[in-house]
Amino acid sequence: MTAWNQFWTGSAAAHWPTTEGQIVASQVGERDGLDGGTYHAEVHYSYGVAGAKYQGKRVAVDDSGTNHRGRAEKIVDRYPVGAKVTVFYNPNRPEKAVLEPKTTGGWLLWFVMGFLFIWIIAVYWGALFKGLLHSVLLGFAILFVMAGLIILVTCYRGYWPIWQLAWAGDITQGKVVRGPEKKGPRRTMVEYQVGDQTHRIRDYEHSNPRKTVDVLYPRDKPEAGMIYSFAAVWLVPFLALAAGVGFTLVGGLLLRSFANGLKRSGKAA
Repeated sequence: MTAWNQFWTGSAAAHWPTTEGQIVASQVGERDGLDGGTYHAEVHYSYGVAGAKYQGKRVAVDDSGTNHRGRAEKIVDRYPVGAKVTVFYNPNRPEKAVLEPKTTGGWLLWFVMGFLFIWIIAVYWGALFKGLLHSVLLGFAILFVMAGLIILVTCYRGYWPIWQLAWAGDITQGKVVRGPEKKGPRRTMVEYQVGDQTHRIRDYEHSNPRKTVDVLYPRDKPEAGMIYSFAAVWLVPFLALAAGVGFTLVGGLLLRSFANGLKRSGKAA
């Protein structure tokens, strides 16, 4: 489940609210393992959320270390002690934070390996009962079902909180104070006011840069807002949900066809 957790956390962290932090420690650490030592960028930073102080030490979502010291040194060089940084924090658990809301893609390798393993088992099992053609059919049926379920779970974990926020939250108008970043995630900085409090967030702007945007925010945590657009909140999630349902249904129909074929073979025997 590590690959799945990395994928989900990386997707969610890209939309977490941000706050300003400061690097308090930055060095390369070495840890022993079964296959030799690994190097880690041990970067510690402090940040505040709603008046509370926190300490973070996670740079990226899948910060699992490297066998090359030079890679860890490059990360440390990016975050010298005393530097001001942007911290992305979980609005529901502010003690959970990262500096770089992205993944290196290692989770994708695990997903592909898992898919291939299950597909090979399905093909082999199907060949024992029905022959090569039906075994390939069974393999694709398994892949369709798995892909559909992964998409559906991703929609539930990624978009359901956004739909809840759209249903129960409030919308106000925000002002774009800084356009999309030239490097890294292309996020727009928006400033908006709730009551007598002014808040700033970084979020993706899916349309052309505008001077004002709508900001959707929870009533109990107005600092955890997001840029509201029909595409981000409704269109893209609906298309993803439709794709998940479609993949699952197609895979289910293929599995049913394979099962009916087994029954007919049993009766004929």
